[in-house]
Amino acid sequence: MSATHAWGQIPEHLRGGLARYLIFGVRTGSALQAFLENDLLRFVHCANDDTLAALRPMTQFIYNYTPRGCFGRDGVTDSWQSLSLGARVVSLRNADCGPAFDAMCADAGESIPSAMLAADYVIGTMEARDGL
Repeated sequence: MSATHAWGQIPEHLRGGLARYLIFGVRTGSALQAFLENDLLRFVHCANDDTLAALRPMTQFIYNYTPRGCFGRDGVTDSWQSLSLGARVVSLRNADCGPAFDAMCADAGESIPSAMLAADYVIGTMEARDGL
């Protein structure tokens, strides 16, 4: 399964929030945040039936196509959110989710102006290289 296909398997009502988190570092809703923090009990408690049904496609996409630094326990999501836009973009593009990046931007409801990426690219590349 390709990254783009896996992204498309995530229900539409979750893709926007997940894309905004992955690209722009925006905090998600409670169920999605619990999912990203590997807190299954809180995820099940907070999720509605449609979100619960999305557990498998979300897990497959996050585990197989995103950088390990964007999900997990012990402040990992806070660290991801504190990265610059450039660092998140470089990390996502270097991970296997690169081919799904354009679809993620569309689902985030925002575009990333090329000038912003160019200005932030050098910093992001350095942060991603250094594991920040």
